[in-house]
Amino acid sequence: MSAAHELDVLLNRLIDGTLDVETTSQLQSTLTVSAPARRRYRQILAMHAGLQWDYVAAVREQVSPNSRTSRLRWLPVIMALAASLLVVVGLWIYQSTRPLATLTVASINGGNFSWNNGTTDRRSLTEKEVLTAGRFILEGDSATAVLRFDDGSVLTLTGDTELTTINEDAKKIQLTRGIISADVQPQHAGYPFIVRTATAELQVIGTRFMVAATDTGTALDVHHGRVRMQRLADGQAIEVAAQQSATATLDVAQALQSSDRQRPPTHINLTFNQAPPSHWGGTWISPTGDKSGFIRAVPYVAGRTDKDAPIIHHGIYIRDQDAFSRPFVRFLEDSQLTMRFRVARPDGKAKVLLLICTHTASGAFGGTFNVVLNAADYSADAAGWRTVRLPIAELSPSRPMINPSIADRDAIFILPHTVSAQVGLEVASLTVSAP
Repeated sequence: MSAAHELDVLLNRLIDGTLDVETTSQLQSTLTVSAPARRRYRQILAMHAGLQWDYVAAVREQVSPNSRTSRLRWLPVIMALAASLLVVVGLWIYQSTRPLATLTVASINGGNFSWNNGTTDRRSLTEKEVLTAGRFILEGDSATAVLRFDDGSVLTLTGDTELTTINEDAKKIQLTRGIISADVQPQHAGYPFIVRTATAELQVIGTRFMVAATDTGTALDVHHGRVRMQRLADGQAIEVAAQQSATATLDVAQALQSSDRQRPPTHINLTFNQAPPSHWGGTWISPTGDKSGFIRAVPYVAGRTDKDAPIIHHGIYIRDQDAFSRPFVRFLEDSQLTMRFRVARPDGKAKVLLLICTHTASGAFGGTFNVVLNAADYSADAAGWRTVRLPIAELSPSRPMINPSIADRDAIFILPHTVSAQVGLEVASLTVSAP
């Protein structure tokens, strides 16, 4: 017997009033875990209601006006049936008939943000669009996008990120890759906000957290509240509390455990005489003789035109030493960024854009900040290298913010980039320091 046929048998027995304790429990379990089963339940219920009232109408036409007793014989049966339906599946009626959750595109900053629902072609999104479930793709290392659920919960996507939202009883997100920061409003008991990646499942009732996902691992930082994290490889689960972090990978030999979340250092000094991590963006040129190593800008998708053609920029993507994009340096009010760079044009008439994506001290998304550097403003040495010493306060937010200062924010990534390939951007070192 197929599952669909077995469900119809149970629903018909419910209508007939012949369910026993065991089969009632079986039906309850099926309706709890299966959205298609709940939809079939509503269809059967509606069909039965129509047949019932058609039958009653036919009886009314056949009996005489004085046969009130005959008509009333049906009333206890109908009332008993209605009561049993309310007791057994009343909760699922409410859950399965409530309006579908919607998402509003609150903001898009750089890159290209697109959506499809599995039946329509992929299309680029604009701000203030209202959507239901579907697949969302954010392209562009420097891009961010914000989705707002109708209950006030907010998702911020950063960089190259892909996720799918599933509209069922609970809010469910399949994060294929990338970084999301979430501010989740309190959810109904028994219906958590769920994020699933290739290696973990996260269950949230109401909290703020950041999660980064790759094919082989998931990094979780909890800012407020608690998140249940289950490693899919072996089913091990833990609760991660506020200001704690945890990582779930395919390695089940290591115990799944959380640790206190630490603020990153206020000083970094990056030179490129050794190969950078493979998840950085750029082409590494190894040192030769007395010449230091450096990184050369590579093309990336920064957005799309109205005709869906890619807009290509060229940049060097610098972030933490692991693949999970956690904060790696903290900015203070008087921090200074020093970068040694060069461009292909000997006259220096080229613009270099510096973009920094941040989180706040609590771990929530802190916005992106940028500045335009005119290469000609900095003198070049014999090898063409120029050194910029930039007070961090000179960076401005990419979008209007209540607090427009980068101070007391943590860098998720730093992206020196150019619009044109002909600029030929290369970086030999990058330092962030504070007195």
